[in-house]
Amino acid sequence: MAVNSGLNLLGSQFVEVGTEAALDINDLVTPSADLAGMTDSYEFQTFLMTWDGANYVTYGYCGEGQGEGLFGDPSWNAKWISVNMDALAIVDISAGTGFWVQTSGDSTVTMMGQVASAESTSVDVTAGLNLISSSYPKAINVQDVVVSSDIPGMTDGYEFQTFLMTWDGANYVTYGYCGEGQGESLFGDPSWNAKWISVNMDGVADATLPAGSGFWVQTTGTGTVTFAK
Repeated sequence: MAVNSGLNLLGSQFVEVGTEAALDINDLVTPSADLAGMTDSYEFQTFLMTWDGANYVTYGYCGEGQGEGLFGDPSWNAKWISVNMDALAIVDISAGTGFWVQTSGDSTVTMMGQVASAESTSVDVTAGLNLISSSYPKAINVQDVVVSSDIPGMTDGYEFQTFLMTWDGANYVTYGYCGEGQGESLFGDPSWNAKWISVNMDGVADATLPAGSGFWVQTTGTGTVTFAK
């Protein structure tokens, strides 16, 4: 999929072939030959950032031939490595997990693996910010991000307690969650029950999340988000 100069919010939508386990980042995300590697002065031009629930964990891209040319280790060629430049990155990325790729030029990366066999997959979300994606490699509507009944909707004072935030390459586009029964009780419209709506509260959200993209769910509660195959 395309990655543009700057920040790109992507997501893992594959599992390990044969085992369906989480994939290591170097097996999941394969950069194209023109993705910017390191400079001759050992500066990264491309980064991959995962989210641990509170902070980012960052890795850098060592380009084709640069493992051998810069570090004397051909096993580092075209690999994600630690930003301390002391080891290959070893981090499992489960299907349904989002991450960032930040790069200095336009290019592509290829996501590799097996599609999960289950007909649906649930991803845990906790209070605060959760960087997630669909668990399957297909475009989905924002309404296909189905939250569990214990994820809070709106307060009686019309304040959102749960948000979904997508990235358009420069800014976030934000939607709020109108809980079960709240479309009818708060807005007089049962079609809004258990739906993502505009933060202006003027309509049900209708937006496509492209295959391979990630997004944030921010909530005051704890529960799950479920994706259907």
